[in-house]
Amino acid sequence: MRTFLRALAVSVALLSSLFAQQKQSKHIVPSTAHELILPYVTLEPGWRTSLEVRNNLADRKILIAPSFRLSNGREIELPAVEIKSDEIKSLNLATVVGGLNANLVGKTGTFGSVVLRFTSPSSGNIYAAAMVDRDGAPVAYHFDAVSVNTGYAAGAYEGLWWLPSDNVTALLILTNSSEDLVTPELTWFGANGRSKERLEPLGPHQTRRIDVRSAITRAKIKSSFGGLQLSVTDHVGAIQLQHIMFDEIAGFSAIMRTAPHELTGKVTSHTLRAPMVALTTPDPALAFPSGTTLDSRIFIRNTTDDALPVVAQINWRSDSATGSAPLDIGTLQAQETKLVDLSALQNTSAIPKAATWAGIHLSYHGRYGDLVATGAAFSENLRYGAQSPFRESVSFMWKGGMWKVDGTHNSL
Repeated sequence: MRTFLRALAVSVALLSSLFAQQKQSKHIVPSTAHELILPYVTLEPGWRTSLEVRNNLADRKILIAPSFRLSNGREIELPAVEIKSDEIKSLNLATVVGGLNANLVGKTGTFGSVVLRFTSPSSGNIYAAAMVDRDGAPVAYHFDAVSVNTGYAAGAYEGLWWLPSDNVTALLILTNSSEDLVTPELTWFGANGRSKERLEPLGPHQTRRIDVRSAITRAKIKSSFGGLQLSVTDHVGAIQLQHIMFDEIAGFSAIMRTAPHELTGKVTSHTLRAPMVALTTPDPALAFPSGTTLDSRIFIRNTTDDALPVVAQINWRSDSATGSAPLDIGTLQAQETKLVDLSALQNTSAIPKAATWAGIHLSYHGRYGDLVATGAAFSENLRYGAQSPFRESVSFMWKGGMWKVDGTHNSL
């Protein structure tokens, strides 16, 4: 009897251990290989690039294997970087690359992308960004890393272009993260029509810059703003598209956000949101000089060849009050880009003059990417301002970015 009870106890213990292991194993996600692309970095004279990397895991370190890809696709392996749990590190790209090849630093034409390779349960375990700054000027850009997409399909990227003054330089940056040759087609839209150009093929891992002003001149478009579309017959997921503007004399810089367009996606209801659009009188939190006023506007583009009704709402805020009101956008015609002057609405009291911020919702029925929009509020000389990109995604949690407060930075 004792032998039987002893055997039964051992069996129960073994089964309990097995069930415990099975229960525990359900919560263990196996690690797999991932790649993130920082779509634009530069080591050219007068520019500084910093890589910011954060480990979002709370229980393990991650080893990052970074590589710098030149614009011609040549790849240079950089020293591995260990990121502890919940740790964030900032790396000066010139210092890292210079330790391997000093001839690449401070040389015109030395630009490209960076790939980060690592093993972890999810690509979202690492947040990374490239900060690209202009020395001696308040010109800075923030490029989030994107996960390499292996499920390439036909599609397009949609965007807006804007040339607020004759001194503004605007660049489109195309990065091919794939191992394949890609031939994109670029279409420019203005008030007086459209112009399409087939670009030279972009080789594996290559990066190319396109001067927007020159392209608009070639397209014989006379307006100062409009739309753009980058289409790819295949491998659309291989291309990352960035659009930057700057004026070093005025101290102006901006990013014009681009978005993927699901040309064959599901037709359903969508809402784009910009949570903080700066209005005419800046909030004191922006720390602009006393008396600064902003020309606040939003650019909205219908990226389809059909009319697109848009329902808009503005939620405004002042120091002492909040409120909301419908925003008359109406129906956008095929490929129409519309400028909505929020400052003019404040002058007519459609929005209270005392309001400093606005949250704007744009709703439509169609496919993802049928509508793109951005908010821009800048002083007349472009020296001071704030941007507000519109996005559709919402989340219960956000974790990742760095904040900076020093002699030349003040994060908001």
